[in-house]
Amino acid sequence: MTNNLKIFVLILFLITVNVQAQMHKAKLSQGAQDSLSLTFKKVLTNDGYKQHTLTWNRKRVIGVACIVTFGALAYYCHQQAESSYSDYLRSGSIAQMDVCFRKAEKYDRLKGAASIGIEFGFLLSAWSFF
Repeated sequence: MTNNLKIFVLILFLITVNVQAQMHKAKLSQGAQDSLSLTFKKVLTNDGYKQHTLTWNRKRVIGVACIVTFGALAYYCHQQAESSYSDYLRSGSIAQMDVCFRKAEKYDRLKGAASIGIEFGFLLSAWSFF
C-alpha cells in the first residue's frame, strides 16, 4: 500500500470511531443506560408484603419442652450411672458389685432413651418453623 492510502484508511478509521463515540454519547444523554453502570432494584423494601411475626405454635412448645425435659432426665441418669459405677469400683463383695453394675447399666440405657427424646424434641421444634 502506498503511504497516501494508509493515511486515508487511518483517517477513515478515526472518523468512524469518533462518530460511534458521538452516537453513544447521544444515546446516554437521551436516557439510555450506560453498559458500565449498575442499577439496583429495591429488593429489600417491604412494600406489598405483610409483616411476618414469629408465633409460638403447639409443635414448637412441645419440641422445646421435650428438649428441656429429656435433657434434664439424661443429665440425672448420667449422674446416677456414674455414681453407681463408682460404687461398683469401690465395693468389695461380688453380690454388691453385681447390683451396682446392673444399676449403672439401667441408668445408661435410660440416658440413651432420654438422648433419643432430646433428638425428637429438636426435630419437632425445627419442623415447627416450616
